Amino acid sequence: MADDRWIIVGLGNPGPEYAGTRHNVGQMVLALLAERMGARFKANRTRNDIAEGRLAGQLATLARPQSYMNLSGGPVSALLGFYKLSPERTVVLHDELDVPFGGVRLKLGGGDNGHNGLRSISTSLGTRDYYRVRFGSAVRRAAWTPRTSCSGTSPPASGRNSRSPSIAAPTPWRP
Repeated sequence: MADDRWIIVGLGNPGPEYAGTRHNVGQMVLALLAERMGARFKANRTRNDIAEGRLAGQLATLARPQSYMNLSGGPVSALLGFYKLSPERTVVLHDELDVPFGGVRLKLGGGDNGHNGLRSISTSLGTRDYYRVRFGSAVRRAAWTPRTSCSGTSPPASGRNSRSPSIAAPTPWRP
């Protein structure tokens, strides 16, 4: 291993039409991490925008693949090759429908659960042995009642292509 660096990848899709969607939560979190590190993203020959610095005392490279999420495996694999790191030094930030909205789960390895970005990364790396930080994006309509929407607002959309107006979890109605 070349160094003790961590690669932290934020999954998302390019373009303004995807800004604010649940699919871009990985890149939104990555932007917050870069801000806390005092780092700026710059283009890298690995087809990623990267920012480098320290997080909690650890050397870290933040990476935004310059591809659609479904094709992110190539840029991630190229970045690991560039730094001569193994997949076990990789953390992928992504949205997850099986985690309640606002929840966060850390996982090492495992299946892709139908997530095409994870499938692409696992295929390109030849392994599933990398860390995933799963940000909950599931908003269930069952949680909404007429009382919670009495203000005239509609319940949030649910489903795979819904847009999330913010990362903050909705506040439940209290009598």
